[in-house]
Amino acid sequence: MFIFDEPLSALDAQVRHTARAELRDLQKRTQVTCLYVTHDQVEAMGLGDRVAVMKDGHVRQVGEPADLYFEPADLFVASFIGTPPMNLLERDGEVLGVRAEHFRLVGDDEPAGDEDEARFRIRLDQLEFLGAEWLAYGREERGSTDDRVVVRFSQDEGATVTPGRVYEFAVPRRHIKAFDKRTGGRSRAGGSQQPRG
Repeated sequence: MFIFDEPLSALDAQVRHTARAELRDLQKRTQVTCLYVTHDQVEAMGLGDRVAVMKDGHVRQVGEPADLYFEPADLFVASFIGTPPMNLLERDGEVLGVRAEHFRLVGDDEPAGDEDEARFRIRLDQLEFLGAEWLAYGREERGSTDDRVVVRFSQDEGATVTPGRVYEFAVPRRHIKAFDKRTGGRSRAGGSQQPRG
């Protein structure tokens, strides 16, 4: 077994990216089990076949990277895994989690959504151009004033929105995760308390 303890932390971003690929290639060629410790969730997700997320000495979730990203077990994992992390919106004693890429901009002439999706009205405060995509930062109008939201747009779509305006977004209910506000654990996949529009 190879044991790595923060091996790339002192490298700059470009070298770190290249070194990750080389480490992954080394493991595939040698087929030796590797235990890799890191605080960088991008490294963990990019290198790991199975990832254990720990906090304060306790394991919060173990699984394949996609499981941790799409099905976080609790609020800590939801807020730690992903760049940007999962949006967390308070609703009636629970917290709804939505990934930035699952918000779909609703067209002006589009009819009301069906039972398979929830609608959110978000005031976009700031846009960030990242080359291949845009990130928009704002607040969900009907939620808590602390419910900050990040929405991911494609290159073309991001160029069509304007900071300061309120837009309506649809999210398929299957992509909404619900957490118990008190315990932080997952309570259900989504459901009736989500906003309708």
